[in-house]
Amino acid sequence: MTRMVASNVDRRSRGAMLLGFLSVIVIGFGLGLSPSQIEMAKFPYQRHLSKRERKWVDAQLKRMRLEEKLGQMIMIPASATFLNLESERFKALRHHILENHVGGILLERGQVYEAAMMINRLQELSRFPLLVAAEVDAGVGTTLLGATLLPWNMAVGATGDMAWAMRQGSVTAQEARLLGITCLIGPTADIIADPRHRRIGVRAYGDDPRQVARMVSAYIQGAQMYGVMTAVRTFPGYGSARPPVGEAFPLLTGSIDDLREQALLPFQAAIQSGTGALLVGHIAVPKIDSTPLPLGSPEKPPKPEAKLTRPASLSPVVIDDVLRRQMKFDGLILTDRLSDAAMTAHLTPRQCAHYAVKAGVDILLAPADVDGTMRSLWEAVRRGEIAEERIDESVRRILTAKVRLGLAANRFTDIDLIDNFVGGSASRHVAQTIAQRAITLVRDERHTIPLNSTSITSVMHLVMTDADINAGTRRTLGRVLTDELRRRGLNVERRVVDRCTPVDRTAAILRRAESVDLVLVSLFAHPRRDHQPDLPAAVRALLKQIPQRQPSTVVVSFGRPYLLLEYPTLPAYISAFGDAGDAVYAQRAVARALSGEAPIGGRLPVALPGLYPRGHGMTMGVAGGERTPKRP
Repeated sequence: MTRMVASNVDRRSRGAMLLGFLSVIVIGFGLGLSPSQIEMAKFPYQRHLSKRERKWVDAQLKRMRLEEKLGQMIMIPASATFLNLESERFKALRHHILENHVGGILLERGQVYEAAMMINRLQELSRFPLLVAAEVDAGVGTTLLGATLLPWNMAVGATGDMAWAMRQGSVTAQEARLLGITCLIGPTADIIADPRHRRIGVRAYGDDPRQVARMVSAYIQGAQMYGVMTAVRTFPGYGSARPPVGEAFPLLTGSIDDLREQALLPFQAAIQSGTGALLVGHIAVPKIDSTPLPLGSPEKPPKPEAKLTRPASLSPVVIDDVLRRQMKFDGLILTDRLSDAAMTAHLTPRQCAHYAVKAGVDILLAPADVDGTMRSLWEAVRRGEIAEERIDESVRRILTAKVRLGLAANRFTDIDLIDNFVGGSASRHVAQTIAQRAITLVRDERHTIPLNSTSITSVMHLVMTDADINAGTRRTLGRVLTDELRRRGLNVERRVVDRCTPVDRTAAILRRAESVDLVLVSLFAHPRRDHQPDLPAAVRALLKQIPQRQPSTVVVSFGRPYLLLEYPTLPAYISAFGDAGDAVYAQRAVARALSGEAPIGGRLPVALPGLYPRGHGMTMGVAGGERTPKRP
């Protein structure tokens, strides 16, 4: 990275840090936090440790046995649902905390209260404070039902405003800390280099490395003021990698110089903004480390066709040389889940752990076999294959992080405070405002928007999804938008189409489309695989025919904006981005935009190749004011 780019990012980061510091009290009181909760601001992650805190780290490290040190380097998944104390799942958690001395847990999907109570119970069991992590790309509600579900990162990118990325981080951090979560797995610093890269989707802020860098920096400053650390992912850039085929790793083909100006730029900004951690992915980078991945063991013979290079998560070149020496990162380094299929297909749990630790990783996330991993690491240290000094380096970083988070002073959360703040009105207001500002009018050839309730007397709201939905979801998906439009005086009928919709029903929908004044199509598509289309074949066929039957068709995407590439002749197209749930905030925002109650000003944070550049978006004032395309 050039010195000029680095210094520019650094200046922006210092400015964001000052803004973040000044906003601590403002945002804190804005969320209705009590003085005791604003105390969290006493533990901003990047701060100087007191002499007493440094002594605590030294004392803990000195008193630890080898197995306790190794346990600190392991983070295991833990259910955030109710578990009876005699259940096998809880017994397994207790075993790993008491016998394997694990240092962290990764919360899996569940409920707010169950999560907080589980965290307190596990903290009580553990001799040392636990680092508690959760995936929070769309707020804490991404993982825990009842917490605020924020719009996806790409929606924040569409606002073009770093202030909303900072508020996104601060809301997420405050709710997380109130529940006992101290490590946010996020934000995603990937850039989308290829529209076909579906798994990253709307979790990325956009496709411009510098804009993504600014958003990531703002998020970190907003979050780390509130007693949490961010674990920015997925280094060195999953979104820029060639999607994996079969059991291979995603592939980053660029040289280190190429990557510095593209995929690595947001991560460099994250480091300069003081992120507490980075999550390193299982991504092959052959132009940085072409070392063949050692395959084969008595337990797992190599597959004849397997010829792989070391992924970044197991590469000392990537971790020790690029991250530590070149990029000057001194925080925690986490692997992506070691239980991922691409890892377990070729390596044993023992091999995964050994290669990662030797590479310089601090925390092994979700090993496939915790007992076996602990045992093999202990034996490797005892026979001199791994130096204990290497283990001490990581454990010191982990303990220092826990002190920075205030866990040495108090590791427990106050259950009584949760229902006063988590999912509260101030957090919901932030979510709704981001959703509204993100609405991007990409195309409106027939000047259909805003909808004229005097000329449009009948609307068919056609909800399309890539999921196989049950009866309950069929009743609710897209209903918020239907109800909001009805409340504004429109006569709206709602129909749902998924991959299981029979042919006779789609034929009836096409006939009905000809007799209504407007067809409003809501697309809820969240593809999980890179090599599959956004929508199933039957839904794609119907979407193609609808505008032919009814020219007054408006299509709204509550997901990736790239669907327009498949249907480039759609007369009207809105990108609303959505969230990890039913996109309630985005549906309300679309209703206000369609009715002319709210201005439209979002901009595409990604280019639609051959159609529209990044930054495109038509602006519209309240009640159908001036309409102009917004240029980059």
